[in-house]
Amino acid sequence: MHNLFHMSKNPKTSKGRRRLYEVSAVAWFDLLGYGSMLQQVNFDPTKSEAILALQRLNQFHEFVAQRAGRHFPIHAINDGIIAFKDLSPRAHSVTFAFLDRAIKLFQEFNKLDKDKGFPGARMVIAAGFRVRIKGSDLGKAGYIKSIESRLSEGAISSSQAINEAYKSRPYFGLLPELQANFAFTRRT
Repeated sequence: MHNLFHMSKNPKTSKGRRRLYEVSAVAWFDLLGYGSMLQQVNFDPTKSEAILALQRLNQFHEFVAQRAGRHFPIHAINDGIIAFKDLSPRAHSVTFAFLDRAIKLFQEFNKLDKDKGFPGARMVIAAGFRVRIKGSDLGKAGYIKSIESRLSEGAISSSQAINEAYKSRPYFGLLPELQANFAFTRRT
Protein backbone atom coordinates (compact mmCIF):
# COMPACT_ATOMS: atom_id res chain seq x y z
CA MET A 1 0.00 0.00 0.00
CA HIS A 2 1.43 3.36 -0.94
CA ASN A 3 1.78 6.15 1.56
CA LEU A 4 -1.42 8.22 1.73
CA PHE A 5 -0.01 10.69 4.18
CA HIS A 6 2.02 13.87 3.79
CA MET A 7 3.73 13.91 7.17
CA SER A 8 5.49 11.63 9.58
CA LYS A 9 3.37 10.03 12.27
CA ASN A 10 5.57 11.50 14.99
CA PRO A 11 3.24 13.61 17.16
CA LYS A 12 6.06 15.90 18.32
CA THR A 13 6.56 18.83 16.00
CA SER A 14 8.25 22.17 16.16
CA LYS A 15 6.27 25.40 16.04
CA GLY A 16 4.72 25.95 12.63
CA ARG A 17 5.44 22.44 11.39
CA ARG A 18 2.61 20.49 9.81
CA ARG A 19 1.50 17.40 11.67
CA LEU A 20 -0.08 14.25 10.27
CA TYR A 21 -2.95 14.57 12.75
CA GLU A 22 -4.48 17.98 13.35
CA VAL A 23 -7.21 19.02 15.74
CA SER A 24 -9.75 20.79 13.61
CA ALA A 25 -12.86 22.83 14.31
CA VAL A 26 -15.73 23.19 11.88
CA ALA A 27 -18.84 25.35 11.96
CA TRP A 28 -21.68 24.33 9.65
CA PHE A 29 -24.49 26.77 8.84
CA ASP A 30 -27.50 26.31 6.64
CA LEU A 31 -30.53 28.41 5.86
CA LEU A 32 -33.71 27.46 7.69
CA GLY A 33 -36.72 27.14 5.40
CA TYR A 34 -34.73 27.35 2.17
CA GLY A 35 -35.85 23.90 0.99
CA SER A 36 -39.47 24.88 1.61
CA MET A 37 -38.99 28.00 -0.50
CA LEU A 38 -37.77 25.80 -3.36
CA GLN A 39 -40.52 23.27 -2.84
CA GLN A 40 -43.16 26.02 -3.16
CA VAL A 41 -41.97 26.66 -6.73
CA ASN A 42 -41.58 22.93 -7.52
CA PHE A 43 -37.78 23.35 -7.55
CA ASP A 44 -38.08 25.46 -10.72
CA PRO A 45 -35.80 28.53 -10.65
CA THR A 46 -37.44 29.92 -13.81
CA LYS A 47 -40.67 30.69 -11.96
CA SER A 48 -40.98 34.32 -10.92
CA GLU A 49 -41.80 33.25 -7.35
CA ALA A 50 -38.35 31.64 -7.12
CA ILE A 51 -36.62 35.03 -7.19
CA LEU A 52 -37.06 35.48 -3.44
CA ALA A 53 -35.24 32.20 -2.69
CA LEU A 54 -32.46 33.07 -5.13
CA GLN A 55 -32.07 36.56 -3.68
CA ARG A 56 -31.88 35.11 -0.18
CA LEU A 57 -29.22 32.61 -1.25
CA ASN A 58 -27.22 35.32 -3.00
CA GLN A 59 -27.45 37.59 0.05
CA PHE A 60 -26.27 34.70 2.26
CA HIS A 61 -23.24 34.02 0.04
CA GLU A 62 -22.33 37.71 -0.22
CA PHE A 63 -22.64 38.21 3.53
CA VAL A 64 -20.46 35.20 4.31
CA ALA A 65 -17.88 35.96 1.59
CA GLN A 66 -17.29 39.42 3.07
CA ARG A 67 -16.39 37.81 6.41
CA ALA A 68 -14.19 34.98 5.12
CA GLY A 69 -10.44 35.38 5.28
CA ARG A 70 -7.08 33.69 5.40
CA HIS A 71 -7.54 32.68 9.04
CA PHE A 72 -11.28 32.05 8.65
CA PRO A 73 -11.80 30.16 5.37
CA ILE A 74 -15.35 29.31 4.37
CA HIS A 75 -16.67 26.92 1.73
CA ALA A 76 -20.22 27.23 0.41
CA ILE A 77 -22.35 24.38 -0.86
CA ASN A 78 -25.75 25.67 -2.00
CA ASP A 79 -27.56 26.99 1.10
CA GLY A 80 -24.94 25.69 3.51
CA ILE A 81 -21.50 26.95 4.43
CA ILE A 82 -18.69 25.44 6.42
CA ALA A 83 -16.01 27.42 8.20
CA PHE A 84 -12.99 25.40 9.25
CA LYS A 85 -9.73 25.87 11.11
CA ASP A 86 -6.88 23.71 12.34
CA LEU A 87 -6.44 24.51 16.00
CA SER A 88 -3.12 25.12 17.71
CA PRO A 89 -1.80 22.73 20.36
CA ARG A 90 0.22 25.63 21.76
CA ALA A 91 -2.22 28.55 21.89
CA HIS A 92 -5.87 28.56 22.88
CA SER A 93 -6.24 31.96 21.19
CA VAL A 94 -6.61 30.20 17.80
CA THR A 95 -9.59 28.25 19.13
CA PHE A 96 -11.11 31.35 20.71
CA ALA A 97 -10.68 33.40 17.53
CA PHE A 98 -12.39 30.71 15.43
CA LEU A 99 -15.29 30.31 17.85
CA ASP A 100 -15.68 34.07 18.22
CA ARG A 101 -15.80 34.67 14.46
CA ALA A 102 -18.14 31.73 13.82
CA ILE A 103 -20.60 32.76 16.51
CA LYS A 104 -20.54 36.43 15.45
CA LEU A 105 -21.08 35.43 11.82
CA PHE A 106 -24.05 33.31 12.85
CA GLN A 107 -25.58 36.00 15.06
CA GLU A 108 -25.10 38.79 12.52
CA PHE A 109 -26.54 36.78 9.66
CA ASN A 110 -29.51 35.62 11.72
CA LYS A 111 -30.35 39.22 12.61
CA LEU A 112 -30.14 40.28 8.96
CA ASP A 113 -32.17 37.31 7.71
CA LYS A 114 -34.84 37.65 10.40
CA ASP A 115 -35.11 41.40 9.83
CA LYS A 116 -36.11 40.51 6.25
CA GLY A 117 -38.81 38.12 7.48
CA PHE A 118 -36.92 34.85 7.02
CA PRO A 119 -36.31 32.24 9.75
CA GLY A 120 -32.52 32.64 9.88
CA ALA A 121 -29.95 29.87 9.89
CA ARG A 122 -28.89 27.05 12.15
CA MET A 123 -25.32 26.31 13.16
CA VAL A 124 -23.45 23.33 14.53
CA ILE A 125 -19.87 23.60 15.78
CA ALA A 126 -17.74 20.49 16.21
CA ALA A 127 -14.11 19.71 16.93
CA GLY A 128 -12.13 16.58 16.24
CA PHE A 129 -9.14 15.13 14.48
CA ARG A 130 -8.36 15.36 10.81
CA VAL A 131 -5.65 13.47 8.98
CA ARG A 132 -3.49 15.06 6.31
CA ILE A 133 -3.79 12.90 3.23
CA LYS A 134 -2.22 13.19 -0.19
CA GLY A 135 -4.40 14.21 -3.07
CA SER A 136 -5.25 17.83 -2.42
CA ASP A 137 -3.89 18.67 -5.87
CA LEU A 138 -5.75 15.91 -7.71
CA GLY A 139 -7.36 17.24 -10.84
CA LYS A 140 -5.12 20.28 -11.24
CA ALA A 141 -1.56 18.95 -11.28
CA GLY A 142 -1.67 18.09 -15.00
CA TYR A 143 -3.09 21.44 -15.95
CA ILE A 144 -0.46 23.29 -13.93
CA LYS A 145 2.27 21.29 -15.69
CA SER A 146 0.69 22.21 -19.03
CA ILE A 147 0.76 25.92 -18.18
CA GLU A 148 4.36 25.69 -16.95
CA SER A 149 5.44 23.81 -20.07
CA ARG A 150 3.78 26.26 -22.48
CA LEU A 151 5.23 29.19 -20.54
CA SER A 152 8.78 27.80 -20.63
CA GLU A 153 8.43 27.08 -24.37
CA GLY A 154 7.29 30.66 -24.97
CA ALA A 155 3.89 29.55 -26.29
CA ILE A 156 2.13 31.80 -23.76
CA SER A 157 3.12 34.96 -21.93
CA SER A 158 3.52 35.15 -18.16
CA SER A 159 0.41 37.31 -18.05
CA GLN A 160 -1.57 34.67 -19.95
CA ALA A 161 -0.20 31.91 -17.69
CA ILE A 162 -1.34 33.79 -14.60
CA ASN A 163 -4.74 34.42 -16.17
CA GLU A 164 -5.17 30.74 -17.12
CA ALA A 165 -4.08 29.53 -13.70
CA TYR A 166 -6.45 31.96 -11.99
CA LYS A 167 -9.40 30.93 -14.15
CA SER A 168 -8.60 27.21 -14.14
CA ARG A 169 -11.32 24.91 -12.98
CA PRO A 170 -10.21 21.38 -12.21
CA TYR A 171 -12.44 18.43 -13.06
CA PHE A 172 -12.07 17.17 -9.52
CA GLY A 173 -11.39 19.14 -6.41
CA LEU A 174 -11.31 18.79 -2.68
CA LEU A 175 -10.54 20.93 0.30
CA PRO A 176 -7.75 19.20 2.23
CA GLU A 177 -9.06 20.60 5.51
CA LEU A 178 -12.37 18.79 5.02
CA GLN A 179 -10.96 15.40 3.96
CA ALA A 180 -10.49 12.75 6.64
CA ASN A 181 -11.90 15.38 8.99
CA PHE A 182 -13.51 13.59 11.89
CA ALA A 183 -14.99 16.81 13.31
CA PHE A 184 -16.92 17.39 10.08
CA THR A 185 -17.97 13.75 9.92
CA ARG A 186 -19.15 13.89 13.52
CA ARG A 187 -21.26 16.95 12.64
CA THR A 188 -23.06 15.31 9.72
